[in-house]
Amino acid sequence: VGLCVAHDDHNPSMWVSPQKGIVHCFSCDFSQDVIGFVQHVQGVDFQEACRILGAPETKWEPRSPIQQEAPPRPDRVTSKPPPDAGLPNMKMHPLGEPSRTWCYLDADGAPLGYVARYVDPETAHLPPEQQGKEIRTWTWGARPGEGDAPAWGCGQFTKPRPLYGLDRLAARQLADLQAKRPAAPILLVEGEKAADAAQALLPQYVAMTWPGGAMACRKNNLEPLRGRRVDLWPDADDPGYKAMESISNLLTDIGCHGKLVNPRGLPEGADAADWPATEDLIPWLRERSTWYAPPNPAPQDSAASLPPPISS
Repeated sequence: VGLCVAHDDHNPSMWVSPQKGIVHCFSCDFSQDVIGFVQHVQGVDFQEACRILGAPETKWEPRSPIQQEAPPRPDRVTSKPPPDAGLPNMKMHPLGEPSRTWCYLDADGAPLGYVARYVDPETAHLPPEQQGKEIRTWTWGARPGEGDAPAWGCGQFTKPRPLYGLDRLAARQLADLQAKRPAAPILLVEGEKAADAAQALLPQYVAMTWPGGAMACRKNNLEPLRGRRVDLWPDADDPGYKAMESISNLLTDIGCHGKLVNPRGLPEGADAADWPATEDLIPWLRERSTWYAPPNPAPQDSAASLPPPISS
């Protein structure tokens, strides 16, 4: 396992399989055989990659027609698991059992899938704050045309992927309607752990996130957020900030407005889960937030009466 060569990887996500002669990144889905890997890393064509790998000069020509490669396997299609699906067996070799899991729920509170965090076995002896992590997603699905019945498996949700916190959003919407109060704003962060921490820190918000990390920021179903105030708190690193900038454009397209936090001053990669419990968060957010899309000049009554969680 190592840092992926295809994206800005901070936690080792690329697995090398010597037996199969392939590499695969579980974060950005980069996948290559040995020759393709050399082509990507060295920036060379197929023939030069073969030469680098030691292929001899030859004038050999095939005596029989070259067999066409088998068509790629169809992508696994995921769906909502049936009520009797039970829990997936999330034990993986060599990662073992997950150290923590998060269940993605729909608006009715029914499970859609799970995100699991594993401790890197090579760092398991270190203190928790120094341990490496591996993130895997467990979903219900099957590959079409292969005759297999849908089942739990390790693989991402079919695009567009659901958001984490749909159940929170539905519950808050119902409570707001019953209390005849304005719709609560949403705080979008990167990662399930950060979303849970943000919800505890800022209960006036509905804290949500998406699966797959920064590289998957454009693969999600944002329709449940249409027309709402959505503030964005990225991780304190370049990929996290760029991901939130990208999401802000998508949100603007569906009528959302809100502020983007610049997490300057935090340690590299820090998020809501790293915020010191003794420090006041609101002044920090107010100082570092700017509108990515301002409110409508003539907002609806519910929006007009809502005090902004982060000041103008």
